Amino acid sequence: MIWAVVDRVQHASNFPTTLNALQRGSLRGLRTQKAGGSQVSPKSRVRTINYIRVSTEKQATEGISLDAQKIRLQAHCIAVDIDLADIIIDDGYSAKSLDRPSLHRALSALTARQADALVVVKLDRLTRSLRDFVYLIDSYFGEGRPWSLLSVSDAIDTRSASGKLNLNVVMSVS
Repeated sequence: MIWAVVDRVQHASNFPTTLNALQRGSLRGLRTQKAGGSQVSPKSRVRTINYIRVSTEKQATEGISLDAQKIRLQAHCIAVDIDLADIIIDDGYSAKSLDRPSLHRALSALTARQADALVVVKLDRLTRSLRDFVYLIDSYFGEGRPWSLLSVSDAIDTRSASGKLNLNVVMSVS
């Protein structure tokens, strides 16, 4: 299901138009129901902060741009039927450390209960340091913590057992 949304988004010739369509909800018709046909009640829906980062102008133009990340994350939220509370962008900051203003804002939004989960395109958008990664897991996304981490490309979703397994595999080989 998500690939249909992402494929539709990635093959759009005009990212801003597609982004506007996502924001208006015109791609919401691609959502599916929960197993058994039941609808998700509004109270049980997960609210997410989408965190987006590029460190250099070259990365923004040749790598995965801010707009491409934004569209991919919005498409993911629609496909898995979760609510987008905010999009937070760190433009021009390296992932070598956690000392990034927008990352602090995203984590503060979690602790203030403005959102239930943080969503990134890839874990390297969050951090490139194993020490920082372990700190984030222990402090925010680990067992017994109220928040979840979703990494679209890495198939990590700490809300599920398989997502936690994927996270442990990534941590084991890092």
